[in-house]
Amino acid sequence: YTEIAGYARMTLWVSCPDHDDMDLFAKLRKLDAQGNLVEQFNIPLEALQGCKSKDEVPNTNVYRHLGPSARLRVSHRHLIRPVQDGDEVDSLLSHQKEEKIHPIGSIVKVEMGFWPCGMLFERGEALQLVFAGHEMTLPETDQLSGEDVTINHGRHFIHTGDQYPSSLVLPFIS
Repeated sequence: YTEIAGYARMTLWVSCPDHDDMDLFAKLRKLDAQGNLVEQFNIPLEALQGCKSKDEVPNTNVYRHLGPSARLRVSHRHLIRPVQDGDEVDSLLSHQKEEKIHPIGSIVKVEMGFWPCGMLFERGEALQLVFAGHEMTLPETDQLSGEDVTINHGRHFIHTGDQYPSSLVLPFIS
């Protein structure tokens, strides 16, 4: 099997031709050997009163875990020092100055950190990296299930290749 545990992180080169800022959201999802998304239930089904099947478990973060997530408002990308292996990226974001994307459409480098996690992968299972312009994490409670407010407008692009080496770094356990 393969095991990851700790802080995963990404380096992305991004642009938005329609606005001077953007909110980025990412999630790491585990797939079973058939390619189906795997959900982690935080409390055993038999301990949940009134729930006889997984379909009856509430869709909140308290009960279900969909995988670690990352988020960043690109104008808050300034780091207090360069990222190193093992770093928790979120603790390196200064949040002391706003760096809008100028000129609009420019390609900028961002570092994003995921919440720490541990995952085991058996033969055939896979890891899926998902990007969105909105939050993909379940709400903490039913009362918090309203819409997230973002500053997103227009199209967002993630650039890759030799000139823009976007990457995902995983904390493998050997």
